[in-house]
Amino acid sequence: IIRHVNPEAFADDPVRVLRVARFVARYNFDIANETLELMKICVEKEFDHLTPERVWKEIEKGISEKWFYKMLQVLDSVKAFEKLKPFRYLEIDKKHLEEAYEMNCSNEIMFAIIAYNFKKNDFIKWKIPNNYSELSSFFNFSTRIEFEAIRLGYSFSNEELLDFIERSNSLKSENRFNQVQSLIQIHT
Repeated sequence: IIRHVNPEAFADDPVRVLRVARFVARYNFDIANETLELMKICVEKEFDHLTPERVWKEIEKGISEKWFYKMLQVLDSVKAFEKLKPFRYLEIDKKHLEEAYEMNCSNEIMFAIIAYNFKKNDFIKWKIPNNYSELSSFFNFSTRIEFEAIRLGYSFSNEELLDFIERSNSLKSENRFNQVQSLIQIHT
């Protein structure tokens, strides 16, 4: 069980909320009720003082953890995403994140799963590196619809398929091709 030691010190640094959530993702621990309540207060009163760099640093560290979705669940439960828009957690993401982790997917793929609603300005605002933002930008809402069409057996025309390949930059590098292939596999 993760429990705070000093309530005043904990409340003074809102990054601790992110760290607790990250430790849940790493160790699969529970959070003491009194700590959870303190986290909610900290989010409400102190989260506006967080710098984008510190937020991204903790999110990026959490991405590679086995239970990354639990980090997101914790942040959602303390209403952190109200302050960290457009970050969010949807229950469907749990399944996709678990599958991506089992497939040993890259951090970029893990992030793309949760960042499909990000716009260009969001990547800039949160200081998200290009290797994350490029793949996530491709994997937006319309691409998810295309993945669903693939899953349902829709047959794409040659022009539609070529457009998809060009938008994905799959021919840019073997790594990008593999990333796109993994995203398709996870979502179909």
